[in-house]
Formats: sequence, structure tokens, C-alpha cells
Amino acid sequence: ASRDFPVSANATLAFGDDGNLVLSQGSLQVWSSNTSGQGVVAMVLYVTGNLVLHREKFEIVWQSFDHPTDSLLVNQVLKLGTRIVSSASPTNKSPGSFYLELQPHALVGFAQAPGTPQ
Repeated sequence: ASRDFPVSANATLAFGDDGNLVLSQGSLQVWSSNTSGQGVVAMVLYVTGNLVLHREKFEIVWQSFDHPTDSLLVNQVLKLGTRIVSSASPTNKSPGSFYLELQPHALVGFAQAPGTPQ
């Protein structure tokens, strides 16, 4: 799911014939992997927690490890230009005021003033 648009227990996650993975809440599409037409033939949830969409020969098209939120899992890599963003509080998982971003020569921490865009 998406921390910006949480869904209820009756939401659906559907893997279509076109290779697109779609999260819906009723008739509203909340999220999509945007992998339509990219030759996806399989979806695998690995023991590491990484959800991966594969082409034939297990070539990765999309993986959840490329989209971190507020933490990293074992074997998950923070790629250049990617950030992890704190949660607002332990019970409110919306984006908080602190984030870490991997830049070319450093891992940089930021504090964001309330109400300013990320």
C-alpha cells in the first residue's frame, strides 16, 4: 500500500494480464506499478520482504525495494538520490519531518519545517 493513501481491509491488489499490478479501493485506483506492456510474467514475494515483478528468465521489471518509506529491510539498498522519510508518529504513518537521502558523496539527514513541501 501507500503511506500517503492508506487503504481499508477490503482493498484489492490485482495483477493484470497486461503485467500491471494495481491497488484499488472500491472503484478508485490508489496505486499502480506502471508495468503494463513490459513483459511481466510473474510476481514473487521473497522471504526478504521484497515484492518483485519479473520478465522471463527472472529479469526484474519492478521491485518494492526500490521504493523505501521510513525504514530499510535486510539486503535493501538505498540508491543514489533515494530517500527514506520518517513517519509523523508511531501511530501516524504519513510522511514526517525528517529524511535521509543518499547523495553522491554522503548520506545526508534533513529536518523539514512543518507545512513545507518535500
